[in-house]
Amino acid sequence: MLRSEARNIIKKHIPSKYPTSTEMLLLKLVDLTYRKDSDDAERPITVTVSVTAKAARVRERQLKNILDQLSTDGILLDLKRTPKHISCRLGFAPISKLELYGEKRKAEKQERNDERTSKARESRAQMKEAQECASFVKQHFDVLAAENASRAEMFA
Repeated sequence: MLRSEARNIIKKHIPSKYPTSTEMLLLKLVDLTYRKDSDDAERPITVTVSVTAKAARVRERQLKNILDQLSTDGILLDLKRTPKHISCRLGFAPISKLELYGEKRKAEKQERNDERTSKARESRAQMKEAQECASFVKQHFDVLAAENASRAEMFA
């Protein structure tokens, strides 16, 4: 798998389950797999703990928790940790099985929009009904006022 394909899979699938720090960590690990002679995103990676912590913008304890979670989920394969280095490979099968982040957000957004639209329609219908009622009352008031004015002229 090429690095560009791997980055696209991570960007599309990871946000549906994991926080942004995990996404940034995986993107950094994918970038570390790149070599000019052969582009294989599943090649073994060896990197220092400080570089990965900076990439994910987390401290070492959070990094440990993220790595444990990714290892448990089968995304990081052959994970070996020393106090200063991390060695692993990336597995993309579990990532590809996650739902697409954009599709989930589109459905949620559509649901919110539908709800907002129905509320707006109800509000407009109530406003129209109130305006019609006010118009009806005003017309009758004008008629009564005209009748009272004509009666006043008769008796004056």
